[in-house]
Amino acid sequence: MTITYRELEEGRFEANINGTLLTLELNRERGYPGMPGSKRDGTPHLDMYRKAAGILGSGLTILDCACGSGYGSAFLAECGHLVSGADVAPVAVAFATHAYSGHHGATFVVADMVDLPYGSGSFDAVVSVEAIEHTKEPARALREFRRVLRPGGTLFITTPQGSEWKPWSPFHEWEARMDQFESMLSEAGFTEQKWWPSPTEWVVTCTKETR
Repeated sequence: MTITYRELEEGRFEANINGTLLTLELNRERGYPGMPGSKRDGTPHLDMYRKAAGILGSGLTILDCACGSGYGSAFLAECGHLVSGADVAPVAVAFATHAYSGHHGATFVVADMVDLPYGSGSFDAVVSVEAIEHTKEPARALREFRRVLRPGGTLFITTPQGSEWKPWSPFHEWEARMDQFESMLSEAGFTEQKWWPSPTEWVVTCTKETR
């Protein structure tokens, strides 16, 4: 798989993905691997996907919800999981499809996290990395995550740490304190929570009850 970029104008690029051309914008909140000027070489959240892979184990059916350009989905697939990536942005899904579709079984669809096109109990795990703060309906999104998990399945979720002193990102709809996010998860039915250390994000795994 080969991706090259040609700058059309400042902050706007033409991506050539194995001969397929897409027009993309340099985006602070969405990474495109290898795009010039992008944060962490266009894979800003890869460390969180690595953390997810280390926690979840192997051989799972995983929904990567708000997968962006798909680099995290591809990484999870390389780790031995069967991965479905979903994102609300058609251009991001187009990039992911041309770059990674079929990559160790990864597939991609356009979908909003508050209305997922999957049956109940479809996945062993849902991964949501730095995404839920972008929706105005986080409670609805969390209920959808729980619905598509099988009993005993795991939600791996991260979101920026909110506080009284740190200003919200202008790209986020909200940022929660620890107690607020804990309540949001509990109200969505995720009462079994494990919080993992991180200096800037809340990193939580939740287990869906088996009965």
